[in-house]
Amino acid sequence: MKEYSEIAFNIISNFLKIHKNDIVAISGEIHNNEDSPHPLVEFPLIEELAVAVRKKNAFPILNISTQNLKKRFKQEIHEEIFSSTQNQYINWIDSVDSFIEIGWKRLSEDFESYTENKLRNPDNTESIIIKKIIKQKKKIIFLNFPTYELAEKTDSDFEELNNSYLKAIKCNYNTLKMKAKDFQEDFFSFSNYRITSGIEELDLKLIKNEYQLFMGESLDHQIIVLPAGVIEFPIDKNFLNGTFFAEKIYYKNFIYKNVKINFLDGSVRFVSFEAGEKGNYLLQNAITSSQEESFFSIGFNSEISCYTNFYLYDRCINGNISLKFFDKESYPIVFSSKNAEIKKRK
Repeated sequence: MKEYSEIAFNIISNFLKIHKNDIVAISGEIHNNEDSPHPLVEFPLIEELAVAVRKKNAFPILNISTQNLKKRFKQEIHEEIFSSTQNQYINWIDSVDSFIEIGWKRLSEDFESYTENKLRNPDNTESIIIKKIIKQKKKIIFLNFPTYELAEKTDSDFEELNNSYLKAIKCNYNTLKMKAKDFQEDFFSFSNYRITSGIEELDLKLIKNEYQLFMGESLDHQIIVLPAGVIEFPIDKNFLNGTFFAEKIYYKNFIYKNVKINFLDGSVRFVSFEAGEKGNYLLQNAITSSQEESFFSIGFNSEISCYTNFYLYDRCINGNISLKFFDKESYPIVFSSKNAEIKKRK
């Protein structure tokens, strides 16, 4: 597919900037269930990435699993066998320069941070692998390629979801970098802001010198999540005052629409739902007892403009404003509005 070829070239040449003799591990779990409407959907992109790497006179290593194979491993192979192969995995990491993960699932299960999830269990093989990669300062890129399973999970149309993804990941990364610098200058010089969403207003205070910029520049981050195009600041939760109207909220397996949340000096006074739905009480309890850690972010990828119901895509929507909190178990709760505005407040 020509579009996949262009995307692969963009990622390998313009984004990762692969050099001659580099070794690139391309990993992915292939969807091949009997009931899958489109099995092996990941293969065309995997092939194009491998070809693009080889054209750079570099060496692709394909590390491919399948749903059926994963299922059989769990059913037929004792766990001790997996723990005994950790040294082999570590030796494999030593020989690889960059890692590319195709699918969305390993990074985001219930919208949980991949590294946080894996590092909770220090004896987990995947935890040891990710620790080793981080320690050696090698790049790992999560492409977050969508599947029919993701479309079903987010109650989205697969073709629309896939089209949004392809547009977002095909962006001009040099243009994205220039836009990122503009946002950096705008927000780095000030702390106090007001978000207006409809008739609602929320005051907040950014911790401006601790921002994170996710713009698709591989030199700035070791662990990179695509699509790119978002700037994120920690906020001082104690200074949250007013009401935020969220068009979307992402929490675990739930996606909520049109919810108001009101704060007074950082404490949640109320959460107002448009309609009584399953999971409302779960969300209200989670946000009311959320941790101090919280973040503000704004997306600036001009290639994506519509909600997909998948947070890792939607956070990059051009102009999309999000607030992120964490429940008692550190699961993120993300409030999002692409029609809100933010301005400096004296």
